[in-house]
Amino acid sequence: HLVAQCESSQEERTTQFTEDIETSIAQLRTRSTELFAASEDQSLFDGATEMIDALSLLERLDADFNELKAASIRYAEYQEVLKVPVTRYNEVEDLEANLRLKKAMWQGLNDWGELTDKWASAPFESLDTKEMEDTVKKYAKVVSQCDKGLPANSVLPLLREKVDTFKGMVPVVVALRNE
Repeated sequence: HLVAQCESSQEERTTQFTEDIETSIAQLRTRSTELFAASEDQSLFDGATEMIDALSLLERLDADFNELKAASIRYAEYQEVLKVPVTRYNEVEDLEANLRLKKAMWQGLNDWGELTDKWASAPFESLDTKEMEDTVKKYAKVVSQCDKGLPANSVLPLLREKVDTFKGMVPVVVALRNE
């Protein structure tokens, strides 16, 4: 009799906990949708936006996203322990991809300016041409990924123009350094 009572009590608690998780998952989905909407802020698509403002906004969005991601992982672990089907969070995955591209675009624009300033002010003999080639390839890849994954905007052309300009110069620098 006592065993049956314990099993019944455990089933009730498991059912209640499963319902609580489902409620939390619904709230997570809502927060994810809201965060996705916030990530579509037009300033992130406007090349006239101040770099510091865009990076600051993306940092806040990323912090909020990391909380959502941690919660989704925690809920999946709970579901595994309770032996119920684990929920897939397409909204969280979409948001992650969306934020990753926007961060790559803005951080790329910021970092590219710093890199080219460093290269322009360095003595010609000290330039590491292999590093330059690798860096140009890396940022050309960022431009390509953002071009495919983000809507048309006035930020990406700024980065593309800077990378393409340097892309054309790197072979000349390599050739001159090899002489």
